[in-house]
Amino acid sequence: MAEFIPSDNLYPEEVTPVHEEKLPSWVDKFGTSFAVLMVSIALFLGSFGLLLWNEYKTVEEVWRLNEGTRLVVPLASDQPDSDTNGQLIHTSGKVNTDDILSDEVFYISANGVKLARIVEMYQWAEEVGRSTEEGEKDKKALTHVKVWSQKAIDSNKFKQQQGHINPPMELFSSEYIANNVNVGGFALTEPFIVQLNDYQDFPMTADTYAQISPDMQQFKLHGTEFYKGSPDAPEVGDIRVRYKIVKPGKIISVIGMQNLDKIEVYHTDYSAIKLLTDGKVDADTMLRREVNARDVGLIWELRFLAWFVMMVSIGMTLYSFNILAHVLPLVGGLVGYNNYEMSFFLSLAFTLMTVATAWMSYRPAFAVGLMVLGVSLIIVSTFLKKKTKKQIAKAEAKEEKRELKRIARLEARAQRAVKTPKKRGVAVKEAEKAIPAKLKFLKAPKTEPQAPVVADTPADEPGPVSE
Repeated sequence: MAEFIPSDNLYPEEVTPVHEEKLPSWVDKFGTSFAVLMVSIALFLGSFGLLLWNEYKTVEEVWRLNEGTRLVVPLASDQPDSDTNGQLIHTSGKVNTDDILSDEVFYISANGVKLARIVEMYQWAEEVGRSTEEGEKDKKALTHVKVWSQKAIDSNKFKQQQGHINPPMELFSSEYIANNVNVGGFALTEPFIVQLNDYQDFPMTADTYAQISPDMQQFKLHGTEFYKGSPDAPEVGDIRVRYKIVKPGKIISVIGMQNLDKIEVYHTDYSAIKLLTDGKVDADTMLRREVNARDVGLIWELRFLAWFVMMVSIGMTLYSFNILAHVLPLVGGLVGYNNYEMSFFLSLAFTLMTVATAWMSYRPAFAVGLMVLGVSLIIVSTFLKKKTKKQIAKAEAKEEKRELKRIARLEARAQRAVKTPKKRGVAVKEAEKAIPAKLKFLKAPKTEPQAPVVADTPADEPGPVSE
């Protein structure tokens, strides 16, 4: 039996050329790498800013609790004491003011800490949602509804303006604040007055309507508010006006700096203390309420979110370098093969170092410890990178050797199966799996092939040979 010699022309009518895959050019690779790098930089800066902001707010609140508790001087009465001038004080008392607040538009006046005029106009609003009709659920649907709104809704920005035009808003909401507000014998400054927001309804009556400005006579008294239009059947353009007021006489507690007979903001290197709360509340409780205003869980959630985004951004950066390494081999030496481990350790290190930066001026020992830990993680990540390169190089060589053996076995099986038409298609199909898509290979025939004819073959032409 002569040796079987495979030939590409054994079944010339069954050869089907496979087009070579178009590989990305170096321009495509560079563009992809650059785009990924830009996105990763934006994500990194965003995570860094979020983490830094979160930590500085946390430092500020912790300092406010500790420093405020240490410095605050509780006063036994609500009267100024010359011995505490310039210090951080705590006092409680009744809110008083003799100021008369006036709305010059309607000529409405009242004694109070604040007076708010609330103006609303009946307007069209456009809402974009999903269509509910059968077969059009993936399409967007426009809905127009009439709403009362304090803000003017610009109908020129509607996608469908016809029949949904809003007239210009001629009157707006406004707030009037008293200048002279006292707590006992202390005068509150503006940063404290603006915190008094215990608004109550200030209903309009026939007496108040009798004082209305002549220029506003088009407004009519409707219940406890002024109305322009048809209150029983509102139309687009109708306006309603109502009032709210913060009345004096309420008991409050205040923490701030005493400046003679005034209470002002207490400024420090880290923060500013200007606390005000309803009722008679001790200084320690007020300070703890301020710190607890930000949930501890939220602080840790923001930390985790910033770290995760930073890890993703570093992973994208390493990925872009790996892409660029195909164009510039020098870049390939700057990164490791295992981007996941590198991203994890580097992001954790940068997170710890960022947290340390925020705490450095307040708790230096704690911050230095975090810095050392962060630098240690960076050093560990570099050793992991070197170790990973050697491991992957060894694994790639082993995998390449195993793949070559598998291809050799499949080719040998295909050669042995040539004489058996029933097995030939299976053999060729298995062989195709081992051949890259960019090379030409034989497609298994759709019909049963004829058996090869064994004949004498000239010496210069390869083919099957038999005795």
